[in-house]
Amino acid sequence: METDLNKLRDRSYAIAKAHGFHEKEQSDETYLMLIISEVGEAVNADRKNHHANMPFFNRIITQDSPNLNDQEYYAICYKRDFETWIKDSVEDELSDVAIRLLDFAGLRKIDLSGRFIISYVVSEKKSFCENCYAIVKDITNYKYSLDEMLNYEVRQVIELAKLYSIDLFKFIDLKMRYNELRPYRNGKNY
Repeated sequence: METDLNKLRDRSYAIAKAHGFHEKEQSDETYLMLIISEVGEAVNADRKNHHANMPFFNRIITQDSPNLNDQEYYAICYKRDFETWIKDSVEDELSDVAIRLLDFAGLRKIDLSGRFIISYVVSEKKSFCENCYAIVKDITNYKYSLDEMLNYEVRQVIELAKLYSIDLFKFIDLKMRYNELRPYRNGKNY
């Protein structure tokens, strides 16, 4: 499973570009608002206590594995199983936050390597919702350059996932595989 942020940045950007999300130039504020909207979706998933059911997902995928050499069959099964057991869960939505941050960093050619965080705005003393608010508050804080903010926020999301024992890199990989199977712009305008 890939954990190199620059490789994940490049993959995320490539998937978004291939699906038409970068045909028209958008403002930085548009991309930042899309990131914030994903944070809101993570909060809503948490409010519903909706979490990925990995045991079922893994069992179904394993059952289907004898036929997964057929690309079309794989796409149908993977999409169905992802939508049934993972989609719209806290884990899925946190991976969406990370993917949006990674994609935006790819678009703006921002290096995500070698950054260290002195302190985190997320903590185990805060609720999930409060931690998400802290992330959004930092996204809208103009004391950072775009480079600094994207580096900082990617690491905040990784730390938030750790606080909740979520293997974010696994869910990023699962969601990117799902996104590769989705239609042009996922049926959205931008």
